Amino acid sequence: MKKVFTLIAAIVLCFNLSAQNILDDELVIITPDTVHLFFHGCSPHGEYVTITNNTSDLLIINRIYSDNYVLDCILNGEHISETNLFVSPGETIEFIVFVSVFTGNGLDPYGKMYIDTDLGLYSITIFYDEFFGVQDMQSEVKLFPNPADDHVTLNVTSHDKVSVFNALGQKVDEFLPDRDEIVISTSNYRSGLYFVKANGQNLKLVVTH
Repeated sequence: MKKVFTLIAAIVLCFNLSAQNILDDELVIITPDTVHLFFHGCSPHGEYVTITNNTSDLLIINRIYSDNYVLDCILNGEHISETNLFVSPGETIEFIVFVSVFTGNGLDPYGKMYIDTDLGLYSITIFYDEFFGVQDMQSEVKLFPNPADDHVTLNVTSHDKVSVFNALGQKVDEFLPDRDEIVISTSNYRSGLYFVKANGQNLKLVVTH
């Protein structure tokens, strides 16, 4: 009987350890660990979050939420904050997250974004600054003029892929630069807010016609 209790205790211990480590970096990779969200004027600035499922099973994301903020998460133009999302084995998804309403006390700029999955709960730190502007960042990537009408000039430090997304997170343009300074035609863009992803950085672009 003592051996049976020992075996049961060992099984329970192994199960608990497995449950605690189910979101191991090698199994489910969620990056970054901190996002900087803010409003610039009346426009929200979003950050991209990627989730990679390295398990052999389907990963189910039940919802994405925060205790301090009302979040708006957009994937391929769809709002996914309160919708079940499925990530296949080996698949990587990328969505953009905005703060739509701040519900905190206004004193602490830090909060948490929770990603509730069937494997466990994952958290990302949010740093929120209502008065921060994209062009205030000490970025090596420069975008001008901004706002833009028919074109915008982009200075890059490498010739990696450049992607342009609208405010819904939909990709509207993508190309590989062949020089350090390139001109992007915005004449066919609708007036509104866009995000340019270049050299691992996200820059806000406003187009007005």
